[in-house]
Amino acid sequence: MFGTEFERQQRELLAAGLIKILVELGGIVAAFYYFPRETAYWVLWFVLFIEIVSSVLADSFKYEIGVLKRKLWADTLTNRIFYELVFERFRDKELVDVDELFKEATRRAVADIKNFEADSEVPIRLGLTSKPSVLRSFVLQALGTALLFGAAAFVGSYLRGL
Repeated sequence: MFGTEFERQQRELLAAGLIKILVELGGIVAAFYYFPRETAYWVLWFVLFIEIVSSVLADSFKYEIGVLKRKLWADTLTNRIFYELVFERFRDKELVDVDELFKEATRRAVADIKNFEADSEVPIRLGLTSKPSVLRSFVLQALGTALLFGAAAFVGSYLRGL
């Protein structure tokens, strides 16, 4: 998933996100333009609820995917180091203690990952880790979405008044 395939997937995700936002905003504008005010507000609250729930679910999926990717990376690196150690022992005609080699491979893989993360200019983030940062992120996202949808409601109401 490198190069052009990765870029294509990024463009598709961006396009899908833009289409989703445009449909939501268009629905809110249309609700305030065509329906009575009380019904339009129900539509607004419903769309706001769906947007926040879907966003929280997407964030939790991203976090879980990050955790799984990190585990896969550690397992792959551990296996590679393990087989290197086994081949070294076979080449040197030494006794092969599988449990000890696997422990050594795991220790070296974890150290290698920590070194990479420490040296990397772009830190590998698995997501928000503290409760205050999660709450702050949720509140800011909810406020931003409410302001955007409120602006769409204002546009719909304004167009109805014309």
